[in-house]
Amino acid sequence: RGNVRLISPSESASSTNAIYDVPLRIITMIGNVTLDRGGSSLKGQRLVFYLDTGKIDFNAPGRTAVPGAPVGRVTGRFLVPQRPAPKP
Repeated sequence: RGNVRLISPSESASSTNAIYDVPLRIITMIGNVTLDRGGSSLKGQRLVFYLDTGKIDFNAPGRTAVPGAPVGRVTGRFLVPQRPAPKP
């Protein structure tokens, strides 16, 4: 609880709360979640990391597990790499 941070070489995430299910190797981050990956970022209320597969689920459920947490949409800002100029 509190200022939760999860950091890897390619991404970082922060939230108000988190639950780590050790046997299933699943981390669930809840409340004001921010995920940053290579200049792109997503914000929402719930993020689930499946450590064995690398898959994530990011959503803003109708009800949150944190009383009083705002309900809303997932928002994002994406950094699109520049394409190289075509060769003449």
